[in-house]
Amino acid sequence: MAAGMPTVTVEVAFTSDSLDTTPTWVDITSYVRAGSIRKGRTNELDEFQTGSCALTLDNRTRRFDPLYTSGPYYGNLKARRQCRIRATYSAVTYDLFYGFVSGWSLAPDLSGDSVCQIEGYDGLGYLASVDLPPDYFTWTVSQLSSQPVAWWQLGATDSSCTDKMGNYDWTYTTATPDTGDAPSKWMKGSSTSFANNYGIIGPIVPPSGSDQSWTVTGLIKTSTAGPAGFVSPILANSGPDNATIGVDDSGRLVFRNSGAGASNSGFAINDGNWHHFSVSYGGSGAAARIYVDGTFLSFSRSGSGDCGDGWNLLGMSNHVGDDTFFTGQLAHVTIYQSALATTAIKNLSVAALQGKKASGSVTTAGLMAQVLLAAGWPTAWRSLEAGTVKPGGMNWGQNALTVLQQLALTDGGRVFVDEDGVLQFYDRSHDRTATRSTTSQATYSDSGLAAVVPFNTVGEISYSDAYLANSVTVTTSEGATFTATDATSISAYGTVAKQIDTLLDSQADAQTYADIYLLAYKDPSLRIQDWKVAPQAKGSIAFPIVLDARLADRVTFEIMPNNIGTRISQAMIVEQIVHDFTPDTWQTTFSASPAYTSWLLEDATYGLLESTTIL
Repeated sequence: MAAGMPTVTVEVAFTSDSLDTTPTWVDITSYVRAGSIRKGRTNELDEFQTGSCALTLDNRTRRFDPLYTSGPYYGNLKARRQCRIRATYSAVTYDLFYGFVSGWSLAPDLSGDSVCQIEGYDGLGYLASVDLPPDYFTWTVSQLSSQPVAWWQLGATDSSCTDKMGNYDWTYTTATPDTGDAPSKWMKGSSTSFANNYGIIGPIVPPSGSDQSWTVTGLIKTSTAGPAGFVSPILANSGPDNATIGVDDSGRLVFRNSGAGASNSGFAINDGNWHHFSVSYGGSGAAARIYVDGTFLSFSRSGSGDCGDGWNLLGMSNHVGDDTFFTGQLAHVTIYQSALATTAIKNLSVAALQGKKASGSVTTAGLMAQVLLAAGWPTAWRSLEAGTVKPGGMNWGQNALTVLQQLALTDGGRVFVDEDGVLQFYDRSHDRTATRSTTSQATYSDSGLAAVVPFNTVGEISYSDAYLANSVTVTTSEGATFTATDATSISAYGTVAKQIDTLLDSQADAQTYADIYLLAYKDPSLRIQDWKVAPQAKGSIAFPIVLDARLADRVTFEIMPNNIGTRISQAMIVEQIVHDFTPDTWQTTFSASPAYTSWLLEDATYGLLESTTIL
């Protein structure tokens, strides 16, 4: 780099895996001709964009050519190799970008010059390519130490029932079973309605024998009971012992083994509502254990829980006296070759029926942690603030980034990847509590004063209705709506409606969200589109500030248009930072939003009066 400029260091982990948290770095700085780094979003209402970098590398020796067998990196010029960019100025090193190389692009030149153009993206781009399990129940199952040996999601409308585990092929006794309603909004697909005229038959599913442990779980919705002294069958064995799980003549969940008696739930489950059921057996003559909605409820637990040679009839039985077919709806019938612990069964039940952890409500950060765990994102690369709300759940079955953004919107916070590759979640209280967001980190000004950073261009300065909203409606995870309006603003500007769809569980949280949003946007606000800084013009002051700039920093922007009147001074929150550099030049562009704090009376978090409070 030229004298007075920062020393830029560019490194690539050619031989390390994409998510290696201790990669082996190789310095390629001497081959960098130019670079650009972008992170953030253009305004506070947009989702954060994937951070990116672009580098032009000298490739006259073909060292960055993935086809050149004599190159020093041959065999390791692969996509998704980690890369990082740092800058050192006055003996202080600043992180600017950490992410993944998307690929290696060659641009040969007949004159003998040649460059390699590489682009990189940060962790948001990585998470956008990771699909989560279809629902919270499937995710909960995946976390069990014992995995199912058979899993029938049901909900099919053809003549076969494909086992989700891919091991068994069962066939309906009639060609077109009816599909019912989904057992929970937190689960994908529909259940299958059994109408007392068909069931499913298949090969024997292990385990078998009196010494083998097993667990059967599923979801049931029925209004019928079994015949007197017998059962309406859920799952059965067609062999001589006719082990059966079903609903008895009192409407109770029951496990029956013809050689050793029966166990039942003690109360009826045929109330026409969805219930999660489990029956487990610890092997070696243990008693069967029955659970309904995650609660252990076995009564009359005499004798063995042996299921004979296994299960092969679903929604039907050939035991004399039983109903031939089940009447009602079944979904996600699952068999494990182990006796699941009570805690695991409770977690399965709550995941199926409520979409939450069994331990109770989970904050936004807790749900984000589940997403990142499911996506395989390293713990070392995340930093999550606690969250200000407890969502009612989250919509799985999407890519990880989409779900994280939905959760951030629900909290009124931010999710992004910072300059050293760490995924950050800033909750709604961040701008009111974090030092870098409550105290101005720099002043960008045309005043010429010694301590300020000058800018060389400024984007549009406007005072418009682009962000105006005076009727704000927030929806909860259940679809309930809560609206906040401002009569004065509506009278002055007419109605400008805004709807925000969230995953909130609490009605009070939804109303608070609407109130806070209304306070911030009920009137037009001063907007400064962006400003560009050439820090080398005032290097000793500007470079330490510009290189250390971070998303969500509070800064001060000052300008006197046309040198007339009073200098405008605006507190801003940094939303986007773009660095463009060559060995001889540096330019940084900032985009920001107005910094303000809304104040809600009698609210423990937002009832604190501050210098920038809007009343």
